[in-house]
Amino acid sequence: MELSAILEKLKDIPQHEFAYHLGLYKTQTEGHFAIVKLSGSVFKSIDDVVEDLAALQALGLNPIVTFGWGSELTDLLESEGITTVFHNGNRITDNMVIQYANRVATGNLRKLGEALYTQGAKFVYDHPNVSPYYGIVEVMPDDEMGQVGGTHNGKVTGIKSKKLLDYAKDGIIPIVSPLGSYRGDLFNVNATTVAAAIANAVNAYKFLLVTGTKGILDLDGNVISEIVLKRDYGRLVPAVVSGGAKKNLDELHDYLKLRINGIDYSGQITGPDNLLKELFTFKGSGTFVRLGYTVTAKPIQETNQEVTRSIIEDAFGETLQHDYFQRAKHANSSVLMETGNKGVAIVQDTAFGKYLDIFAVKNKFQRSGVGSDMLYQLGNGESQEPIFLRTKEGRKSYPFYDRNFPGREKVEINGKNYWVFWKGNTKDINAMIAYARERPINFLAS
Repeated sequence: MELSAILEKLKDIPQHEFAYHLGLYKTQTEGHFAIVKLSGSVFKSIDDVVEDLAALQALGLNPIVTFGWGSELTDLLESEGITTVFHNGNRITDNMVIQYANRVATGNLRKLGEALYTQGAKFVYDHPNVSPYYGIVEVMPDDEMGQVGGTHNGKVTGIKSKKLLDYAKDGIIPIVSPLGSYRGDLFNVNATTVAAAIANAVNAYKFLLVTGTKGILDLDGNVISEIVLKRDYGRLVPAVVSGGAKKNLDELHDYLKLRINGIDYSGQITGPDNLLKELFTFKGSGTFVRLGYTVTAKPIQETNQEVTRSIIEDAFGETLQHDYFQRAKHANSSVLMETGNKGVAIVQDTAFGKYLDIFAVKNKFQRSGVGSDMLYQLGNGESQEPIFLRTKEGRKSYPFYDRNFPGREKVEINGKNYWVFWKGNTKDINAMIAYARERPINFLAS
C-alpha cells in the first residue's frame, strides 16, 4: 500500500494516539500483535477490512486472521431447502451441511485473497482445498454436538502456533480457516472459538471480532461502548444479547477467564470500516469487552503506606507530601485499592458528597479500566451519590475526568489553575468547589 493511501486511512486518528499505540505494538514480538476474526457479514464490505489489513502490514504489523460465514451459509442452505439448527450457539453440522460449509469457506477465502492481492499485501491460507500448509487448527469430533446430530462439528484440541508465528515474522498475514480435519474428514468449528484458541496459543496482545453490526447492540440498536463482564454479563445475557452476538460475548468471557492475568486483557468487537480506529485510538469505535477489576475498601489506617505511596507517585510522576498520610488520617479518609495494587483512591466523606482527594492508576495500567472500576465501586454501581475532585490543569488524567464527570469549573489555587469536577445528585456545587479549593496541596512543588 502506498504511503499516501496509509496516511489517508489514518487522517482521522489523533497523532498522539496513533504514535502511542504504534510504539506499543512494535514492542510485541512478531505474530503476537493481534488476532482478527471476520464474521460472515463482513464479506459484503470486504474491501474496507482489506485496506486496513494492508495498511497494518505496511506499518510492519501482521495480524493473524480467521473468519466465519454466519448468515451466508444459512442463506445458502435455505436456498437448498435445508433448515439450519443451532445448539448452544453452534451450528449443527452433519454430512450434508459440511459440504456447503466447505463451499462457503473456500469462496470467502478466495474473496479475501483476491482483495488482499489487489492491495499488494502478502498473505497465506490455511484451508484443505487451497493451502499447502493446512493443519494449523487441530480438531477432533465434538461428542456433545454429535449427540444432537452434529456428526461434523469439531472441537479444537490444539494450535500449531509456530507456523503462524513464522509467517508473521516473515511479513505475511496468515489466514486460518475454521474448518479442521480429523482422520481425513472435515469438521466445522465456530470461528470465534478458533480465534480465541489461536489468541491463547500465541498470547495475542489484541483480540478483535469484526462484525457487520460494528459492536454489540442494546435493545435500541445502539452500540454498547463497554462491557465489563464481572458486572454486566448476567444483566446482558440473555435479556439484551442473543444469537451470534451472545456467542461472541460467551467466547470472549471464556477466553479472558482462561488467560494468565486475564483481567489485564480485553477483546474488541467492531465494524469492518473501523479496524484501524479500534487499534490506534484509546476510545475505539465498537464494544470494548473486559473482565473487570476487583476493588476493596478499607480505612486508611489499615493500608500499607509504602505500597499506596508508590502507586500514587508512579501514577502522577510527582512526590507526595511527606505528611500526607497523617493528614489523611485526621480527615477520616478511606481507601479503595485494586487488589493487584494497580490503582488507589483516597476518599473523604463530606456533608455534600464523597471527595476524591487522590485518584491514581499506575502508568502501565492507565486506560485498562482500573480507573473506571474504582469509580464504579466508589459510586456504589449505578447510584447517583455525589462525587467530586480537583486536578491541576494539564495533568494527563484530565480526559478521564472529562468523560466521567459532567460538571466542572476552573479555580485558582496558589496562583495555579485547577479544575474541580463533580457528578451525581449534587445539591451544593458552591460548597463542593470551596471544599476542593481549600484542601492542602498533595504533592511537593505543586
